Amino acid sequence: MRTKEHNIKEVRYLEIVFYPDKDDTLHVIPSNSPKLLPL
Repeated sequence: MRTKEHNIKEVRYLEIVFYPDKDDTLHVIPSNSPKLLPL
């Protein structure tokens, strides 16, 4: 239960963005940093 709540809080300040790439990779952009983090 703890981990689930933590995950929900993580999603709150993370923007999930889809890029139309060849392999349709999912990138997560933290609101405090403009860097792209590939999952």
